[in-house]
Amino acid sequence: SARATDPLAEALPTPIPRPSLQSAITVQRSPASSNTAPAQDASTPLRGMRVLVVEDSLPNQEVARGLLEQQGATVSVASNGQLGLEAVLVASPPYDVVLMDIQMPVMDGFVATMAIRAITQFKNLPIIAMTANTISSDRDRCASIGMNGYIGKPYDIQDVVKVLLAATHKTSPAPAPASSEKLETFGLSVATLSCAAQGGLDLARVVKRMGGNIGVYARVLSSFAQELGAACQQLARWQQEPSHDKAVRLLHSFKGTSGMLGFENLSAVFAQHENALSESNEPSLTTEAIGELHKVIEPVEQTANILIGLLQQDINRDKKKSPAMVDAQDERERFIKAIKNFMALLAQRDEAAFDMFERLEQDFARQFMGVHGLLRKALEIRDFAQAQQICDDLLLAL
Repeated sequence: SARATDPLAEALPTPIPRPSLQSAITVQRSPASSNTAPAQDASTPLRGMRVLVVEDSLPNQEVARGLLEQQGATVSVASNGQLGLEAVLVASPPYDVVLMDIQMPVMDGFVATMAIRAITQFKNLPIIAMTANTISSDRDRCASIGMNGYIGKPYDIQDVVKVLLAATHKTSPAPAPASSEKLETFGLSVATLSCAAQGGLDLARVVKRMGGNIGVYARVLSSFAQELGAACQQLARWQQEPSHDKAVRLLHSFKGTSGMLGFENLSAVFAQHENALSESNEPSLTTEAIGELHKVIEPVEQTANILIGLLQQDINRDKKKSPAMVDAQDERERFIKAIKNFMALLAQRDEAAFDMFERLEQDFARQFMGVHGLLRKALEIRDFAQAQQICDDLLLAL
């Protein structure tokens, strides 16, 4: 058949996968999104832009979502190339641009891009590669399969904005003037900056790269610190298993997150071990290599755990200055509580669920992240189990 002799076809899924419910509700909408996008301004240059981030690393997902939403974009997240492909297929309206990681489980970014390009209506969908690898062969392959650009990690959010605006042919608004004090510290206290400096971390520079968003940095640092402590244990468990690819992916993921958070020395060590393991047939790092890695991780863990507390103090101080941040968090918590009450009615097949859904639609339209249409359809055919599943996935996304 034609498929058997076509190398591109052999790389694609057979057949193109049917969209799943989970991929249909991965959308994390920013507060700025609406059916009619307001005019751009310098503080939200991506307002109205629908962006799909295909990325398997949870810390990287958190950073991308937080920073892009801060710039005004409406963001969806898919955890591998397969889910990214499905998300493109079901998106309505379609995405304006896709940010595609390269190294992912299930389906990598190269294969996912080729699968998307094989569908006529998506031949011109802008797809931008994002990866911690910066070798020229990766760049060449990105171009050869039809990607529209390449962003190395760690990235500066302002550079990402420029690439997205260029890929979607949108004009960047003139930058707004900013105070030099804000550019230098972004609300970080002297104690926080001093602690970071003692750990070899230029925190102001890293936060500047994230658009000054210390909240995003703190959240990612917190999850990173928890996962970092278990990294060596996981690598040790894999020594007796056929787990070579898993170990390489773990090292690659920590390399990227370490660099993104500003721990450049640790990132370089992860990179060194990733490259060595990639070229070997070992299932995981040797006991000696794991011991060496642990010695580098330990001081970073100590610095991170102290920084988390200091950053939270900085954030709480800023919240007192910005009641809007507190209001947004309160609204989110009220929505989660309301959804749980709604699910209790669904579990009992209580007719009161219909009236409650009407109220939820009116009070929390934005928090539904685009799935209220799916919920309404499930309720119309009295499929309470399906409605519960949608709510479960929604809570997971939140």
